[in-house]
Amino acid sequence: MALDLILGPAHAGKIAELYDRYLAELATGRRASLVVPDSAAKAQTQRELLDRAPAIVGADVVDFDELFERILRLTGDRR
Repeated sequence: MALDLILGPAHAGKIAELYDRYLAELATGRRASLVVPDSAAKAQTQRELLDRAPAIVGADVVDFDELFERILRLTGDRR
């Protein structure tokens, strides 16, 4: 899936659109990751996704720290 920017003013439904696209991607059977800034945003995002779909298979919500740890692990970097 290509990256698309979702633009618009505050309270215009950008987060709802992001969640809809994320859940639609998961519904195709493909894996998808949603990157959020920190652990608080991760917990909130997971709650909000479960409000939209009571059962989600293949969801992956990670914060930036987790993302960078994965990149280091997958590239073999041992720093």
